[in-house]
Amino acid sequence: MANALNTIHRILNAVVPVLVSLGVVYFTWGVVQYVIGGGEEAKKRGRDRIIYGIIGLAVITGVWGLVNMLIKTFGVGGASAPASAGSASACHASFATFAALVGYVTCLLARGVIPFLFALALVVFIWGVIQFFFLNADEEAKRSQGKQFIIWGIIALAVMVSVWGLVRTLGSTFGINTISLPHTATQ
Repeated sequence: MANALNTIHRILNAVVPVLVSLGVVYFTWGVVQYVIGGGEEAKKRGRDRIIYGIIGLAVITGVWGLVNMLIKTFGVGGASAPASAGSASACHASFATFAALVGYVTCLLARGVIPFLFALALVVFIWGVIQFFFLNADEEAKRSQGKQFIIWGIIALAVMVSVWGLVRTLGSTFGINTISLPHTATQ
């Protein structure tokens, strides 16, 4: 499993810049077609290209981010987890003591689950924007559903950032080493 994940990671790192470039070109082509399109059909094709370009970019970066998160969280292939709380090592499963088990679960939450929840809230927000402005711009009921996605995405992001701010404030008040915000390691 580790070798397969490491191979996928290497392939994605080689292919992602090309795929992102193609996605941006496709998105830009849709914007140009939408802006200069003379008829309703040309505008519809441009709008569809914009939507598919955004979805393609989201899928590409999502798969790349998921593989990188798995690689760094579990330290597969010599990679280590993102540095947080003064530690630059991966989450190591140690069930010798209860404290080691709690440390492992905390590490997985801080390095895997929480960044995933931030990404999920961002995807909900972006999906709401796409629904509101592009997919159902002429249907009021569908626009209100898109507006709800936007609102709940913003609420989720605001709550998570607020909780992380509270954790950071409490940690600095009591001298506890905490993570200020979930982040990924820079290359």
